[in-house]
Amino acid sequence: MQELPIEYCRSRYSVEGDLAIEFNMKYFDDYFRDIDYRMRVLGLFPKEFKKGYMLYKAGKLKPDFAGDKNGWYLLDGDAAFKFNIANNDLPLMFAVIPALIDLDNAQDLDRQRMK
Repeated sequence: MQELPIEYCRSRYSVEGDLAIEFNMKYFDDYFRDIDYRMRVLGLFPKEFKKGYMLYKAGKLKPDFAGDKNGWYLLDGDAAFKFNIANNDLPLMFAVIPALIDLDNAQDLDRQRMK
């Protein structure tokens, strides 16, 4: 599971009742100025991000309106999902999810050591 920056995400559509997630590929230009480093970071993301970024750089993403160059790319609905509780894009206690996963892994290690 990878948390994406909220200011570069939006959800305007739904597919089969699930919210569809769009990601603004401009994020990679805004946060990673060095192109070599940017490409290494893109390699850490699922392949569709690199595809979307290349389309963005080539100017081939469908614009929202004439002259739009924002770079919104619709992510795969089977892999991308949005937590939305009470119309809040960042649900309460969301930050604890990675800590809970780490705790579960630590408990598994403890059990193995005790055996």
